[in-house]
Amino acid sequence: TKMLLSGIHLLSKHRPKVRGGNGKVAPSEALAAEMLPKTWVPQFAISTNKPRGSGYPTHYKADFANPRLRKVLEIDGNSHTSRKSLDAKKDALLCSLGWSVLRVSNKQVLEAYLIFKSTGRMTILSRAR
Repeated sequence: TKMLLSGIHLLSKHRPKVRGGNGKVAPSEALAAEMLPKTWVPQFAISTNKPRGSGYPTHYKADFANPRLRKVLEIDGNSHTSRKSLDAKKDALLCSLGWSVLRVSNKQVLEAYLIFKSTGRMTILSRAR
């Protein structure tokens, strides 16, 4: 019966959302989205290839990812000052899976956005290309 149900589940094309995040776009993420090329996907879920109970989630959600280039852009707010070890764990696993990770602060995004709006040039985020 379980096999039949999983087959029906696959046929239904139901794809549950990956948990994580609060479902809201942070202001700095909205600014970054305006600057980044459309090849960058917001809230991109990356499989960790780790089973439940392994100490890792089954997926990590990147603020932005470019799947073709296998690059991740993480925008860190004030809450990240107390979660540096969790961020380092996430970065290390993503790197082991072939992704490169660039972390920038909300302040860096705002500074880059002001330059972007006045000159049309990207600054800190241009490293994410």
